[in-house]
Amino acid sequence: QSQLIPTVLQMLSSPAVAYEVRKELIWCLANAAEVGGATERAGLIAAGTTEGLVMAFGGFGPREERVVCGALDGMESLLEAMKSSDKARFESNLEGLKQRAPGHDATRIVADRYFALLEAMTDDTENGDVNSQAPADGAAA
Repeated sequence: QSQLIPTVLQMLSSPAVAYEVRKELIWCLANAAEVGGATERAGLIAAGTTEGLVMAFGGFGPREERVVCGALDGMESLLEAMKSSDKARFESNLEGLKQRAPGHDATRIVADRYFALLEAMTDDTENGDVNSQAPADGAAA
């Protein structure tokens, strides 16, 4: 894992790597994050997998809903693990994800999954003051 994940992340970020290959790399990382235990997730986080998935999230078209939702599933597992272990990194990754919000051309499935992830991460952390933003409807928290 210590040698494989950095190679996968490097390939994922390279525009020279074929689009279909990058999609498979997303699946590789997302599956590792979802099925791995605490030790495996810690290794994935340390290797920069969360940041790689966040960056990749903005790099796929709106109709690639399966791979985009797979990336979101992997991010959820890693963000959840990161919340208690590294709040600064958690906040940074969550902010990066917010900056890559799906556009108006995103499918309903992608938009729903994206906003459900943000809601799950911010609802859990608002009480801990990790995310002090007011709710979208303007009501007091």
